Amino acid sequence: MTKADFGATQQANYIDAVANASGVASSQVTIVSITEVQTSAKAHFRVQATGVEVATEILAGTASASITTKLADATALNTKLQETGLPQATIKIAPTTVQKTVSPSPSPQILDTGLALTSKAATSLPCLHFLAGCLLATLWYVA
Repeated sequence: MTKADFGATQQANYIDAVANASGVASSQVTIVSITEVQTSAKAHFRVQATGVEVATEILAGTASASITTKLADATALNTKLQETGLPQATIKIAPTTVQKTVSPSPSPQILDTGLALTSKAATSLPCLHFLAGCLLATLWYVA
């Protein structure tokens, strides 16, 4: 699957899978970027794989340590991805916590474990960034 094949439905499924594996609401998960990648293997058979790397952000609030632990082992994430019809992923860059300024919202945003963000001013909250690589198609050819 190419970047073009990773369309709106697949992206929504990916967001839902990440949210479910992390224990957060889907609204807290954002795809930052999608990059198409191709890899090759060694040996007398050459394997060329086309897939996507998905840079992801989770608005974590006070649960950043808990979410980092959940995503440290990709098993739960891969289970959720497969439930939505997506292939397994490899966490290419482990989750890291960064501060992000969240713009004010007219309606409360519910964050982890019921924390409500109701401030009318911009608020700085912990976010997790990570990179997941999904192997979506494999082409075999003889060298």
